[in-house]
Amino acid sequence: MLLRTKPRSALHKIIKGIFAQAAASAGEQGLDTIAANLSRASPHWLRHTSASRQLDAKVPLLVLSRNLRHANLKTTQLYLHLEKDKQHAASLDWGKQGMPG
Repeated sequence: MLLRTKPRSALHKIIKGIFAQAAASAGEQGLDTIAANLSRASPHWLRHTSASRQLDAKVPLLVLSRNLRHANLKTTQLYLHLEKDKQHAASLDWGKQGMPG
């Protein structure tokens, strides 16, 4: 893989540059919120988002752990806690919608 031969700092700069270009493009289109989010985005955010999407897609935890190259499955299990928090928040939002005002 070509990108793996670059030092981490170089790869980080490339990814941040891509996010900066996308933020500028979004800003030019009047998408200010998206532009602001993209300007703060990082390789770590991208990694975390990928892991969360894999979990949403029901990728087995062991597979996810290997995809993330975690040395310990307990590290990957932290994403389960985040997923439970997200589900809890969604159920609270749903409950509020069904409550008479």
